[in-house]
Amino acid sequence: MAEPKTMKINEVEYVRKDSVVTVTYVPGEDGPWEIGKKYLIRTVTMIQHGTLVGISATELVLAKASWIADTGRFSDFLHGKISPSDVEPFPQDKIVIVGRGALIDAVELEGDFSEQK
Repeated sequence: MAEPKTMKINEVEYVRKDSVVTVTYVPGEDGPWEIGKKYLIRTVTMIQHGTLVGISATELVLAKASWIADTGRFSDFLHGKISPSDVEPFPQDKIVIVGRGALIDAVELEGDFSEQK
């Protein structure tokens, strides 16, 4: 990649905007998400679990989704050592749309969290 062009104004060196190359991630074949897989998704306010059925640049679409309000010790939950103590399932015949701007992290995680606890 070529070095960006610079210019000086009043002895301060600036990078020329027209010489900067930007890269934008567009979900697609090379993205990490796989349709049909079950994911646990942490957002800034809550945890969702469901089967991924759709992807867009700004949203993920889940089916058979649940909000998991309390996992207990998170690592123990992820490793199957404990069950979550507080689960609120969405209507199982509806899709849930999760804004990707709110994502913290996600992990592929099997499990059936369709019963309220």
